Amino acid sequence: MRNLISLRKAGIVVLSLFGLFFVFHVCVITGIVPHHYVWGGRIESPDEMFGKELLSMAVLAVSALIVSMRAGFLFPGKLTVLIRIFVWILFGLFVLNTIGNLLARTSLETWAFTPITALLAVLLFRMGLSETNE
Repeated sequence: MRNLISLRKAGIVVLSLFGLFFVFHVCVITGIVPHHYVWGGRIESPDEMFGKELLSMAVLAVSALIVSMRAGFLFPGKLTVLIRIFVWILFGLFVLNTIGNLLARTSLETWAFTPITALLAVLLFRMGLSETNE
């Protein structure tokens, strides 16, 4: 797996997808994308949507920081073991997210986001394999 894609390239793809997800969440908050397409189609009110979307955006921002550090874009060589542990946690979260998307009530999450979150899980797996931050 390490020979298929470098840690830095995996980081670039992950950060790019995180950026697209961030824009998507902004579109949900602003009403461009109806809120019934997110959170498995289980959001019941605009207030609930706003809180959950802000949480999603905060998690994406922290995740982007972790991936940036792991790929060596920010603070190279710092907190190597801790950042690697966080990457493995992100991998687990994206595996669970992929399963959640498969079980979602909305076809958008099932058909569009399942492959993307699965790809993110594979890329995070790759990032977890490296011994050091690059």
